[in-house]
Amino acid sequence: MQDVPISVAVFSGDELSLRNENEISALVKISPGFTIKDGSSDNDRALYIRGVGTQSFSRGVDQSVSVVVDGAVATSTGTSLLDFSDIERVEILRGPQGMLFGKNASAGVLNVTTAKPHQDFDMALGISYGSKEEIKTHGFFNGGITEDLAARFSFYTSERDGIISNDYPGGDDYNDRKEWGARLQLDYAISDDLDVLVGLSHAERDVLCCVGGVEINTTDPTDPTDPFAFTLQTPSGKEEDHTFENDTSVADTELDTAIVTFNYQWGDHTLTSITSYAESRLESDYRSVGIGRTLLVANTSVDDIEQFTQEIRLTSPGGEAVDYQVGLYYFDKTLDGTSLQVLDVYGVGQAPVPDFIYATKLAIKDVDSKSYAAFGQATWHVTDTTRLTAGLRYNYEDIDLGIVVTNPEPPPALLFIPFTTAGEVIENRTDNAWSGRLILEHDVTDQVMVYGSIARGYKAPGANTLSAVVDTHALGLDAIIDPEIPTNFEVGLKSTWWDHRMMVNAAMFYTEFEDFHATVSTNEPGELPDFNLGNVDEMRSQGVELEMNFKASENWLLSANVAYIDAEYSSYEGAQCYNGQTEAQGCVNDSQDLSGKEASNSPDWSYNVSARYDRSITSLGVNAFAFATYYWQDEVQYSVGGNPLSKGDSFGLMDLTLGVESDDGKYQVQVFVKNLFDEFNVTSVSDLSSIVPFSKVNSLGYTYERRMGVAATYRF
Repeated sequence: MQDVPISVAVFSGDELSLRNENEISALVKISPGFTIKDGSSDNDRALYIRGVGTQSFSRGVDQSVSVVVDGAVATSTGTSLLDFSDIERVEILRGPQGMLFGKNASAGVLNVTTAKPHQDFDMALGISYGSKEEIKTHGFFNGGITEDLAARFSFYTSERDGIISNDYPGGDDYNDRKEWGARLQLDYAISDDLDVLVGLSHAERDVLCCVGGVEINTTDPTDPTDPFAFTLQTPSGKEEDHTFENDTSVADTELDTAIVTFNYQWGDHTLTSITSYAESRLESDYRSVGIGRTLLVANTSVDDIEQFTQEIRLTSPGGEAVDYQVGLYYFDKTLDGTSLQVLDVYGVGQAPVPDFIYATKLAIKDVDSKSYAAFGQATWHVTDTTRLTAGLRYNYEDIDLGIVVTNPEPPPALLFIPFTTAGEVIENRTDNAWSGRLILEHDVTDQVMVYGSIARGYKAPGANTLSAVVDTHALGLDAIIDPEIPTNFEVGLKSTWWDHRMMVNAAMFYTEFEDFHATVSTNEPGELPDFNLGNVDEMRSQGVELEMNFKASENWLLSANVAYIDAEYSSYEGAQCYNGQTEAQGCVNDSQDLSGKEASNSPDWSYNVSARYDRSITSLGVNAFAFATYYWQDEVQYSVGGNPLSKGDSFGLMDLTLGVESDDGKYQVQVFVKNLFDEFNVTSVSDLSSIVPFSKVNSLGYTYERRMGVAATYRF
């Protein structure tokens, strides 16, 4: 990647194995500037690069950070965040992408390349055991079936107990993990010029999901001025990792994928075809607040998604005065979903009440998104040391949205709840746009390259599948919002020193976003607030990234990575007020102006330092190694609206691994500790003050406290 004039972080499968990591969340600790925002279900998580990402309950909007697996884009957040398995490498490409990565991504791309079949026999099995009864297994089998056909089969499983203790009598602990997946790949060399790779995969994840630790800060729970406080049932024990919940919150994900890749040597050129088909089902039922019985009797959603993509590329042989690539792309995704909410306002902290005061909302939604694109990129070798690259892409988008909401009128006691009006919305939108980039790069020496680039990106219009769209559409607002347009300016350095013993890469960037996709307020003055998918006029992100690796000696390998990100909303009127926000604090007519305020989920500073020490013990025929890494990030505002109760403190995590590996690579054994110094940390913070004053819910990852384990791998 030292020859690529963009900011990119690359991690091999071996490096992830050394860290004993197979979850996307692990990339946060090893790639500063990359973050993940947890949602209220496992399928509402969002990836952020350089402080920019898309988090919305609407399933009809693409993510600003795209996930690409073996050349095929995965636009559904829930299915794209399943665990890694049998990985060759993972790349984080920062800034607007889309020239050569399928569907456009406005903030960046997480590009995953799996290990491919080859003719040599190879087989491995691995297992790890850790805190909270965490058991992971993985393995692969690889080999030639005939002279021209090779196969590779891999699998993984992951299971652990819940990490959020439930103090409700007989209640299950939350945020457990049950996941498994398998992949079969066949590589067939049809001729000397034609090769086909077929990949089939299946993955499932079932979790009691996304319940946070309730932090009760009210000073007097029996205060009679609080109509609900005296009935609240609150958790005991350690305040940050306990809940009190009699309801069930689940999130289940299933994904089936088929990818067929043809590579044909057409003279000196390479013709590539990538065809993919994916089916996924996302099911969730999220009712937990953590204080016993609450308003939600049911809060379920089921989304069935089908996706087909076709990409054709023609690549020049390289080494000419002008190198180029041209291609065509087609994308088709259908979403069929239902969501059901049943509210019981009198049920807060009390026994169930008669059915006649229940209020029910059922939404049925259908989205069909099609995208057609033609693209090309050429690099002109101006001199032996200077290159100019220009890329251009044309997109045509066609989006259909249909949503029907049924809503029996709630009784008078429920009128204060902003319950959506019954109705339907049917809307179609087409859009076309040009995007492109221009890059100038120069080799200062054989080992030092500098570059500068300008890129204009594109993200397709988003379909609002939230049930409140019925109300806003009646007001004349579009149910399919405008496309998101980023413009990125970047300069960078790629360099190696001292006979390639040291690598130093740096980038400085400035990115402006027009019509950024976010949640906005669409209510009229004096009315109850409705919040929907909408466009923020302007957002900007700027910062600096630095990466260093140093082979200090035959035994020592050192690395350091740091990112400074300054992300803010340049122009953002009509944003949602946070709970308890007053007019003096900026809440006017149930909305606020966030122009000039910091963007959510973007720590200003984050860094990672690591060291690996290897020592060969020839008498035992093994190599002993030690690996230590430390990650630190600044405080984070997790609420778009700037809620002071939704701010997470800065924290630092130290991980340590000790292990031995046989000289012939047959086996490896590790013992590991994650969060060595037991520093409390959160993945998100949510405000609970609408129910309990000054209280909040902390979303916790597996390593919110110290974890230990042992892992072993045997290669046949």
